Amino acid sequence: MAQASTKSTKKPRERNLVRGSIPDHFKALAIPAGIGMMLIGALLLLLGGKFLLGLFTQDPDVISTGFDYLLLAAPMLPAYLTLFAMMSFFQGIKRPIWTVWIGVYRQIFASAGFAALFIYVLNWGTWGVWAAVFTAVWSGLLLSTIILIIVARKSIQGLGGPGILRTYES
Repeated sequence: MAQASTKSTKKPRERNLVRGSIPDHFKALAIPAGIGMMLIGALLLLLGGKFLLGLFTQDPDVISTGFDYLLLAAPMLPAYLTLFAMMSFFQGIKRPIWTVWIGVYRQIFASAGFAALFIYVLNWGTWGVWAAVFTAVWSGLLLSTIILIIVARKSIQGLGGPGILRTYES
C-alpha cells in the first residue's frame, strides 16, 4: 500500500525517469553535451597542462614531453566519448562482437602499424608515439562509424536522419 501511494504522488515525468524511459530531447542532447564537456576538458588540459604536470614533477624535460603528449591527447577526448557511445550502441542492439573487433583494430593493428610508420619510417621519435595513438583513435572512430551505419541498416533499419543513415524500402 505504501508503494502505491508513493507512486501516485510522483509526477508523470518522474515516474517515467524512474522506469528508465528517458525523454527524447534528453537523448538527442547526450552526445553533443558530452562532446561539449570533452572540448572544455581539452581546453583546460591545453591551458593548464604545464601547471598540472608541475604538480607531479619539477623536471622541465618531463613537463615538456608530457605537454607534447597533451597537445595530441586533448583533441582525442571527443573521439573517445563518441567511440564509447558507439560501443554501447553495438551492445544495445545485441551486436557486441563489433566492440571486440574495433578494439582489436584500434589497440593492436592501428597502434602498431601507425607507430611503425611514424617512428621508423618517418623518424618522428617521441612525437611518432603520440601521433600513432592519435591516429589509431581517430581511425578507430572512422571505422566504428562505417561499421555502425552498416550494422544499423541491417539490424534496425538504419539510424534515421540524412539519407546515408536510412534504409529505403522500395
